[in-house]
Amino acid sequence: MKTLSYPNYTYCLLFCLHAVAQAAEIPKAYNTTALNVAGSWSTNVVPGPGDVMLWDATYLAPVAEAITVNPLPISALGADLSVQGIKITNVGGGRNVAPRYIGFQNPSSANTITIGSAGIDASTATHSFYSQSKVTLSANQTWSVANANTQANPIGFNNNEDIAFHALAAGAAFNLGGNTLTTTGAGQITIASGYTLSNGTINSGNDFFTIQGGSNRVTTINSNVTLIVSSGTLRIQGNSGAGGVSLTSAAPVTVNGGIFSIRNNTSGLSTTQSGNISLNANSGLSYQVDTAGPSTTSGNISVLGATTVRVAGGGDPANGANLTGNLTGSAPITYLNTATAANGYWRLAGDNSGYSGTITLNGASGNRSLRLASATAGSTAATWNVGANNVLQVNGLGVLLGNLQGSGTVTNSSTTAAATITVGSGDFSGSIINGVSQPIAVTKTGPDLLRLTGSNTYTGTTTVSGGTLVATPDQTGLTAVTVADGATYG
Repeated sequence: MKTLSYPNYTYCLLFCLHAVAQAAEIPKAYNTTALNVAGSWSTNVVPGPGDVMLWDATYLAPVAEAITVNPLPISALGADLSVQGIKITNVGGGRNVAPRYIGFQNPSSANTITIGSAGIDASTATHSFYSQSKVTLSANQTWSVANANTQANPIGFNNNEDIAFHALAAGAAFNLGGNTLTTTGAGQITIASGYTLSNGTINSGNDFFTIQGGSNRVTTINSNVTLIVSSGTLRIQGNSGAGGVSLTSAAPVTVNGGIFSIRNNTSGLSTTQSGNISLNANSGLSYQVDTAGPSTTSGNISVLGATTVRVAGGGDPANGANLTGNLTGSAPITYLNTATAANGYWRLAGDNSGYSGTITLNGASGNRSLRLASATAGSTAATWNVGANNVLQVNGLGVLLGNLQGSGTVTNSSTTAAATITVGSGDFSGSIINGVSQPIAVTKTGPDLLRLTGSNTYTGTTTVSGGTLVATPDQTGLTAVTVADGATYG
């Protein structure tokens, strides 16, 4: 009997064909059977590591197209599952109806869904996708998300989510697995309510990506996570939380063209960004200050390209948007304060002596403010351009300003201590005025020229310790001027 011999490449071909045959898109059936049970799937096969979970027209095929069931039947995850990816297309049925979404439940976030290189493809979805499980990524991947729900908020969060991962237990793991998660598309993604994000990179490029606290649980982003904003908006947000905290992020952030947003939406709870932030050209940093809960950036901010910093929301006089880290770099900052309350402000309380660019206060009318709240909050190397109807506040201390420009107002925001601005040069046509109950003083220092041409009513001292101060007595407040030897006033 003759023994047949097959070349090695034949075995390779057979093995490869077998591997390809194992990869499949497996459609979800219209039922509430747990996903780890074969009957949950239209092919009676539970998806494995080489397969893609699919929600498509098969899902609603057994029922009328004009389905009115709210919500749609949602299965439990049932056990830990590992798949190559998740895909959502047009499942049919009514769109823009709340509550109507697809996905899976997982009480107490007891189990883990592991997602492979296929990621999540919701680029043609017409319903939002919702998960309650822990998450692990086993490969670099992309989540592509369409604006699946254009008029309603079906999941009931607050960002009109198209993909939502909702932890049901404190500290639920969202493990990036050392991989990079890239997001794209016109839709919105939310990771919420108690996850701990770790070990990898999120490169945000979809329209809106939110990581938030909520459901009385703290969301944590560890320092071994890197956040990159390539386009759109990436927001960290406090809703509810525990122990006075809603969200903490130690992740370093690089903004390459989109907006990094920090929002606190609940009084009495904090939202903190302790990782450093790098702002490149055409990028933005936004603070949404809606409540009395503090939004604090304790990490340093490096301004590497022309950027915009915006404060929006209702504002809060007790907290505002706080930078306790240091401001560095040399690129210009346009500060746009559009808070609906006049007391909304960006509070600088770190050491900004390493910043050498220009900060232009160019917010909406109504005395929008930038507050200097530490003795090192100013910078002798920076230009401070205070636009009309904008206010540079000095909070009861002495600060150093390199160059002062603009036609706005400089004042003392403290009710308990006097303030002093020490200025090297500039051409300021605005007003320098006392605070509600405390004065402000002006000191001219250095060899250069400072020209004051506005109407100034401050009652603190005016001291020319170096260079030249050009002003009339009406423009140097309501006190005498002291001129040091070698300095000039007139």
